[in-house]
Amino acid sequence: SLKKAKKALGKDKIDIEFLTFDQDNAKKDAEYFKEQVEKHLPGVTMSIKQQPNKQKIALTKKGDYDVAITGWGPDYPDPMTFLDLFHSETTKGETGYNNPEYDKIINEGKSSLLQDPDKRWQELARGEEMLLNDAMVIPLYQKGKARLTKKEVHGRIIHYVGTKEYKHVKLDR
Repeated sequence: SLKKAKKALGKDKIDIEFLTFDQDNAKKDAEYFKEQVEKHLPGVTMSIKQQPNKQKIALTKKGDYDVAITGWGPDYPDPMTFLDLFHSETTKGETGYNNPEYDKIINEGKSSLLQDPDKRWQELARGEEMLLNDAMVIPLYQKGKARLTKKEVHGRIIHYVGTKEYKHVKLDR
């Protein structure tokens, strides 16, 4: 709770720097988060630090931020496409997250648990819960797409991750 955080820090006012990209939509998002944090967490002030893409990534990699926003889309249809990012040895995560129990789940999810898909699914869900409970990552939204296909188009395969949709398309004309 906010009360516990203030007590642990020994102060009544907390300043947080929010690191984000310098794009227009990132600025709007950051302003919204700032407004919500300051409205709902009395005594917490958030400043926005917008940086060009390269600078933002460099600062994130160095751990030079309080709170940072980033995005990730799935490469393949498996929870590991997200969960592996937060393994302590993964360089992509840039969070400094280090939880040996979480690492064990991820390691087993790539090895021994492959033989038992149901148990693997349960363990990966447990790992996801750890990330959320540790407040290491806060999912904001999941992207979606609306697709329209004319009735003379056949063979279109809609993939929800990665790959081409039009590889096997044929037209009836």
